[in-house]
Parts: sequence; structure tokens; C-alpha cells
Amino acid sequence: MRLTMPTAVVEGTQLTVMPFRDDAVVGTMAVPALVQLVPSPRAEEDPRKLKAASGLVRRHAELRATVQRTLKSSQKGKNVRPYAEYIAAGIRGELGAAWSTPPITLWHAGPLAALSDELVPGTALRTLTVAPGTMVVAIDGETQTTAWHDLYDDPEAYGLTYSQLSRVRIPFELYVDLAPADARQIF
Repeated sequence: MRLTMPTAVVEGTQLTVMPFRDDAVVGTMAVPALVQLVPSPRAEEDPRKLKAASGLVRRHAELRATVQRTLKSSQKGKNVRPYAEYIAAGIRGELGAAWSTPPITLWHAGPLAALSDELVPGTALRTLTVAPGTMVVAIDGETQTTAWHDLYDDPEAYGLTYSQLSRVRIPFELYVDLAPADARQIF
């Protein structure tokens, strides 16, 4: 018996988005998708973790360093825990409707794996696919991104469950295939 090879199916993380210019989209994603697409900024600044990390994680940390300040050297690092506590209180319902997280601005360092046609004609809604191993960096909203990682790494410490976190949608804007200098300018 001979096995046939599969057709060219694009694999990766799919996100439903709406383009707002030819190199940028907006959308929402689940917390597990965010922590999969964007590594923890805190982990990328930990020399011990980086030493044991895969080559992909080390390359991502190097790329991130070209467009971001470090958490340790700025106020944003001190704000992570309070921000995570604020988000957790919102998810637990303690703040009612009086809480918000602004969209996280992401940068996809290369071309997309795929972009669909409009899902519903006239809506501009599309599905984009981010290939595994692709470099996606939070260029604005890094404190929030780190807080989401902390919440997902140990939800019980914040009075949450994975089930609660998996129902949350995080707004984002994603800039695609920009040079590092352009990504720094957006930041």
C-alpha cells in the first residue's frame, strides 16, 4: 500500500479579523490563542529561561528586543500584577460592566500563512492564518499581554479557572509584514 501525501493545507492559528488597511486588521481572540501566539515578555527577559529555551523562543526574544523596552527597566513591569488582579476582578464579575482592557497592538514580523476571501460578502470579515513558529510581538499592550500570561499560567492564584479564561475574548489590532523600524514607530 502507498500513502498519498496531503494536499497543500495551510496549518496554523486562525483568527477572524477585519482589515482596516492593506497591512493591518482588527479582531478578537481567546486567551489561549494569545498566550500561544505571543510568548510571555517576562519569560523572554529571564536569562535562565532563555538559556534553556528553544531556538525559536530565543529568536523571538531577540526580535522583541528590537521594538520593545524591557519590563524590568520600566514602570510597565511594576504594573503587571495590579493589572492581572484588575482583569481577574472583571472576569469574576466584581466590577460589573465597569472594566475594560484596550486592544493589544501586535506585529506579525513576516507575511501571513493565509488570508481568506470575505466570509460574508460586504462585511470585510476574513479568516487569517498565522503559521506555527511565526514571530508575533506585542508592540503596544505588553503589560496587558504579560498579565494575561500570568493569569493563564496560574489562574487559581487570581481566583479564576481555565474555563473562565477560555471564554474571554481579547481585542487586538495586528500589523502584518512591517519592517522593525515601522513596528517601532507604531509603538
